[in-house]
Amino acid sequence: MKIYHFVLLGLLMVAATSMLSSCLESPVAPPDFPDNSFPVAPQNLNASITVAEVVLSWTFDDSLPIKEFNIYRQTAPDGGEQRIGKSSQTKYHDQQRLSTGFTYIYSVTAVSKDGYEGRRSETLSILFTPDYAPSPVMLAQPAPLDTVAGLRLSWSRYNEDNFASYRIFRSTSSPVNIEVLPQAIINEAATTRYDDGGLTRGATYYYRVAVYNRTGLSSASNEVSGTVPAN
Repeated sequence: MKIYHFVLLGLLMVAATSMLSSCLESPVAPPDFPDNSFPVAPQNLNASITVAEVVLSWTFDDSLPIKEFNIYRQTAPDGGEQRIGKSSQTKYHDQQRLSTGFTYIYSVTAVSKDGYEGRRSETLSILFTPDYAPSPVMLAQPAPLDTVAGLRLSWSRYNEDNFASYRIFRSTSSPVNIEVLPQAIINEAATTRYDDGGLTRGATYYYRVAVYNRTGLSSASNEVSGTVPAN
């Protein structure tokens, strides 16, 4: 009988220790969510990119009182996931060690007043391409072409990874309007020369070169002018 008493006492002690440990841990929603104690998942996770941050926003419709939202981020493809912050609103500004050209995967959960964390939102992948205009290139003075009536343009190379195109703008008067259709579009960052032929001999032309990045923003070069040789 004494042996059974000791066994029963041991089982009771193990159960009590387990219950105490469970009480000390933060409550987390079980996979099946058996009752209404756990928040629903946030919906419509969206993001916008500014110069130095990713601004997340989402919607949340639930009658259960909410304490806050947890925001999670993973660096694709193999980076570990981390909880990067909390928010009491349906918006979060991520400014933590973001690198241009990296893809970040976000998700959001809601936390109830009792500390229960609900289901994850759908994940959202963002390629971080900061929303700022590219640095302008420097356009050199045009040089006359040897065989035809025309001018050769050359400019400094744009070296950022978000390059989209160079666009050549030409006018017969100053200032050059860069809001019209360009004279030419060059899609290779390494190509920093353009021969503008078929011009009128003795005439003066004005030029600017604009750099466009992949977000559609642009910066225009300095303005230069060149006169086509009369003969």
